[in-house]
Amino acid sequence: MKNKLLIFSIIILLTAIIIAVLYLVQAKKTAAEPLQEITLGLSWMHQSQFTGEYYADLFNLYKNKGLKVNFIPGSIDIDPIDKLISGEYDFALIQPDSLIKTVSEGKKIKAIGVTYKIHPLVFASLPAKNIKKPEDLAGKTIGVAYSEEIPLLALLKKMNVPVESVKIVQRDYNYDKLYSGKFDVEAGWINEIEFEKLHGHEFNLIRPSDYNIVFYADLIVTSDQLIEQEPQLVEKFLSATLAGWQESIQDIKTNSQLVLNYDSALDPLYESAMLEYSLPLIHTGQSAIGLMDDTSWQQMYQTLIAQKIITNQFDIKKAYTNQFIK
Repeated sequence: MKNKLLIFSIIILLTAIIIAVLYLVQAKKTAAEPLQEITLGLSWMHQSQFTGEYYADLFNLYKNKGLKVNFIPGSIDIDPIDKLISGEYDFALIQPDSLIKTVSEGKKIKAIGVTYKIHPLVFASLPAKNIKKPEDLAGKTIGVAYSEEIPLLALLKKMNVPVESVKIVQRDYNYDKLYSGKFDVEAGWINEIEFEKLHGHEFNLIRPSDYNIVFYADLIVTSDQLIEQEPQLVEKFLSATLAGWQESIQDIKTNSQLVLNYDSALDPLYESAMLEYSLPLIHTGQSAIGLMDDTSWQQMYQTLIAQKIITNQFDIKKAYTNQFIK
């Protein structure tokens, strides 16, 4: 009996030694391996809408996957799709209308995840205008920028408001023309509007999402070539990014300030408001963070066809994949 116990103890000890040696070998190997440097093109300038990515960077989630991620801020002068196709970017945060149009033209890029499952777009008006529902938009001047006109036109069509009954004009990235009365209504992201409220302004809001106008925002996109040639890299980057979002939303007040590590001149109050009002649009509670669904893609695709933004019809499933989300 004692011999059996001795033999068993020796086996346990040898097993522990082997495990320890293997761990040290792997740790030494990992420490010796240089980080793989990749580039992520952001959809806009540094702000807390990229908190998940910042968390993954600052808390070593990327590093633990063997990655060093360089963030390139976006601007109206940068086309992230061109950068992605040229290989200057490995990944980029891109809006769905741009992605779908590009894929319809035969370009080989694909969404591998989504940040905003519900688009943050709202149409704001001052209470004195008494604009509370889509039907009230008839006869009004509406300021939009970039692709904000697409959900607006979809909303007007769905609610049987004649497009010719509204005046759609380009807006600046502020609300001066709304306050001055030059605009009756101005588009904006909900976090921007809520921040304006903190400064004493009041608004009536029309949310396209309340009327089942479906659009994602900030798709996580890469090239088909990278997916085919380096699927492990794609999986590592995406899993670390989504883990960054999952972890960061546990304390949004604190983590909304992570962006200050990338641009210390930003307003902490604004960044806090942005993340607070973005949270329910990113983590809806209906499915895993980042996961996309076929129905939403079909609706976005059909909207772009109806507005003749794309003329080459194709299988929309070529534009996205959930294969890297576990």
